Amino acid sequence: MNGYTNEFNRLIDIMERLRQPDGCPWDREQTHMSLIKYLREESFEVIEAILANNPKLLCEELGDLILQVVFHANVAKDNGNFDIEDVLKTINHKLITRHPHVFDEAHIQTQELDEQWESIKKKEKSKCSYKTTPDNINFDPWLEAEKIQLKAQDESFDWENVEDVVKKIKEECDEFLELKNSSDRNKLAEETGDILFSTINLCRFIKMDPSGLIKNANKKFLTRYNKMKEIAGIEEPNIKFKKLPLDTKEKYWVKAKEFIKKNSI
Repeated sequence: MNGYTNEFNRLIDIMERLRQPDGCPWDREQTHMSLIKYLREESFEVIEAILANNPKLLCEELGDLILQVVFHANVAKDNGNFDIEDVLKTINHKLITRHPHVFDEAHIQTQELDEQWESIKKKEKSKCSYKTTPDNINFDPWLEAEKIQLKAQDESFDWENVEDVVKKIKEECDEFLELKNSSDRNKLAEETGDILFSTINLCRFIKMDPSGLIKNANKKFLTRYNKMKEIAGIEEPNIKFKKLPLDTKEKYWVKAKEFIKKNSI
């Protein structure tokens, strides 16, 4: 038996032990619903490890994510629904079914692979007795927006080019500016939501993950902000940064930007 098989079976045994009557009270009390929070957190921590380009941390976080899979499978087993073997059988069958060009020795081009993958997914979902649509699943709002947009794309309701997507964002911004002095907070919130939705649509259109992009933008801002404060502290050591005039802060912001660009930080 392979080492990874031994370790996986060990993880299953550990989880079984934790959820025994004489095991851990906290683990024993968990349900699918109570674990959603942790599943979301572990998923985001995997993404953070990838963005940090930290293999050691990624290894650890992937382990935490696998734990969530085993945990949910154990809860389902106790509920009489399915167990971890059913989970593995299902994904194995799905992968083989979705890759006939590999397992049936068919030769197919990359573009055809994408079309084939989507076609097989539709056939699989049409056999389900339930519909996993954004109407009945509480996704993370960013992911939910993307799924709605992909649904529209699948039904040929989509922009033809990226210029039109950007134009839509500008249009939504103009609508917000028309109301910027309005006392109607609900309308302002609606227009702000439209801007966010359209921006996520741009990310989807250019095939980039909005969560990863905002993470990078956060890091970029903090790096420049901290450098700005550092420069200000050197040039004006007797004045607290908070007390500096805005135009002076903007001057140091530009200096920080130039420093970071020059030194490839």
